[in-house]
Amino acid sequence: MKKIKLIKLGLILTFFCISVAQGKTLFKSVEIIGNQRVEKATILNYLDLPKGKSVSKKQMDSALKSLFNTDLFSDVKIDAQGEKLIVKVVENPVVAGVYFEGNKKLEDKALFTEIQTKERGVFTKAKIQADMERLLEVYRRIGRFNTSVVPKIIKRDFNRVDVVFEINEGKPSYIRKIAFIGNHHFSAKKLKEILMSKEEKWFRFFSSMDTYDPERFDYDKQMLRKFYMSHGYIDFKIKEAQVELAPDKTSFFITYEIEEGSQYTISKVDVRVHIPGVEKKQLEGLIKVEVKKPYSSATIYKTIDAMTDFLGDKGFPFVDVSSQIKKNKTDVELTFLINEGAHVFVDKINISGNSRTLDKIIRREFTFSEGDAFNAAKFRKTKQKIENLGYFSKVDMDVAPLMGVKDKLDANLVVQEKSTGSFNLGIGWSTYDGMLFDIGLKERNLLGTGLIVGASASISENDIIYDLSFADPYFRDMPLLFGVNLFHVEHDYRDVSSYNWTTVGASFKFGWNWLEDLSQIVKYTLQEDKVTDVPTTASSLVQEQAGTTIVSSISQTLSYDKRDNRFYPTEGYVVSLSTDLAGFGGDVHYLRGQISLDKYYSFFDKNLILSLTSSVGAIGGIGEDVGIYNRFFMGGGNLRGFESSGIGAITITGEDALGGNWRALAGAELNFPLGLPDEVGLKGKVFIDTGILGKPDDFDKEEVYYSSKPRASVGFGLIWKSPMGPINIDWGFPILKDKYDKKEVFRLNFGTGF
Repeated sequence: MKKIKLIKLGLILTFFCISVAQGKTLFKSVEIIGNQRVEKATILNYLDLPKGKSVSKKQMDSALKSLFNTDLFSDVKIDAQGEKLIVKVVENPVVAGVYFEGNKKLEDKALFTEIQTKERGVFTKAKIQADMERLLEVYRRIGRFNTSVVPKIIKRDFNRVDVVFEINEGKPSYIRKIAFIGNHHFSAKKLKEILMSKEEKWFRFFSSMDTYDPERFDYDKQMLRKFYMSHGYIDFKIKEAQVELAPDKTSFFITYEIEEGSQYTISKVDVRVHIPGVEKKQLEGLIKVEVKKPYSSATIYKTIDAMTDFLGDKGFPFVDVSSQIKKNKTDVELTFLINEGAHVFVDKINISGNSRTLDKIIRREFTFSEGDAFNAAKFRKTKQKIENLGYFSKVDMDVAPLMGVKDKLDANLVVQEKSTGSFNLGIGWSTYDGMLFDIGLKERNLLGTGLIVGASASISENDIIYDLSFADPYFRDMPLLFGVNLFHVEHDYRDVSSYNWTTVGASFKFGWNWLEDLSQIVKYTLQEDKVTDVPTTASSLVQEQAGTTIVSSISQTLSYDKRDNRFYPTEGYVVSLSTDLAGFGGDVHYLRGQISLDKYYSFFDKNLILSLTSSVGAIGGIGEDVGIYNRFFMGGGNLRGFESSGIGAITITGEDALGGNWRALAGAELNFPLGLPDEVGLKGKVFIDTGILGKPDDFDKEEVYYSSKPRASVGFGLIWKSPMGPINIDWGFPILKDKYDKKEVFRLNFGTGF
């Protein structure tokens, strides 16, 4: 027995010696010292050390690092005292509040989203340092490279701290000069117009484009390449792009060293089809490229998209349309290759970043679904549709092949939300309405549902207008627009027709697209019209209009829109046909119709824009005369050089405008640059307006002056897309008129929103 005991003692001593030699410690209990908020069990969990077993120095070091990595403690010490492990911790404070001081250009709300330190979070020096660097980066993005950020820590009771970021925003760092080296075919002035970044000028006080932004700088390089490639310079290169910051950190100097190469023209265009069942002739009509014209990458992409869409509609979803060029000395031979693409299907559509907008609101814009064949053209079109919603400041789409699956991929969409609500407060003046005020609230994506709601009021010397609106672009989850409007309108026509007109009512509309460019809106309106304040000295033709009527009408507008931009068109055309039928239970019965055509042409790289406009309209009473407020009027905005309602039938007594039962208008306007930078937004214009206004009902030659001859005017003016809103100034001069017509040489319309 003694021998056995001696053997056991020897083994224990040997094990102990080996453990000591290997730096191991045996402990049976753990004591935590210094913890106030953090539970002992939480600390033991992070330690992850086995009790009752030997622990090496390496394991203890790992446990120490594990506790530090939690960011819960500012100091940690681990010591072994016999069979007890002593863990001493000093907890990091809790952040009681986070504040910003000195920030004027960026609001607190915007800065809070950029930092890691949050109220009721754990305070760490590493987070504060990272937040300082992040805030400096945010200010650099808006051109403030002189900004300094100093954090101040204010201690509170119960181990809490307030964090105050003291910000000195400094002066903005403007772009003083943008220079080009190697440009021989395009002037520096032309190339500067292409860039988003601009040189500092006095008129850019409402813009931030003259401050340096690295992301904008990278985008500018892409725009330069795109511009040259679209003008036939296939070999174009940016050899070097330098950005230099002045020693005082308030000025940037940007220099692009480029190599333009030669301009290539298209000498030959061919199509090679390698898909059974597809004929070459079917695709030749889709080619947008013209022979003997400069090579244009933009036109080639349009052709590829058109061919891909066409083949997809014809039942060929797996196609790969690409272009191939053969360069000669001064020209290129272009070939479109139509091959069968890989049979790849969309497995899942993943959407992220939409913290507010519901998934289904985004998914309904997709031109493909999960399980569909992947189509590159539909993929690009989906991205464009989502961007056009106006809900997001950034839209990124890509595809990710599934691991181990050759014929499937995921479509990933990442969006960044932006504000979709607006508050407008406007003030303006016009020669007809005098001083005018506008106020409006609008939300284009109510609670992320895609619903549109708005309320507005407009008050001027002659008009008071109130409007409430609601619209659902996808009524009952169908591509069908449904809208409701409630309105109250008061018009003071006493200057032109000796009466006031008030209308109150509601309208309900449905709208849809027959084709991509063909849309229709059908609307029902119920309104009450009142003609009041007619003086006894007014003509009997006006006095008999006094009273109240109920109008119940159905109207529709069919539009075919091929303009390149619906707000500022430069090319294309739009045709619209509208009709109104009143008499569904109301007091008024009439049929009105109008057709209009607007055509736009651009010349000299879109520096000259010619717009041709025309419209013809007519209204006829059904078993009754047409009321004065439902007739057509001419002058002012639709026939410059004449006052509003300044031509047509006019009563001898009181000289009241009566309007007409039909109208024809035509005009031409040429917009041209004035030699100022594009962002100034100021352009000149010359115009000619013509029109004929027909007779009203109850026409009486003894009481009314009227001439059926056409009227016309010519003039010039200015268009300013100012930061405060659009301003239009016209000087019009009648060249065809009647002696009773009322002229108006100068006309100004000004409005603003802020």
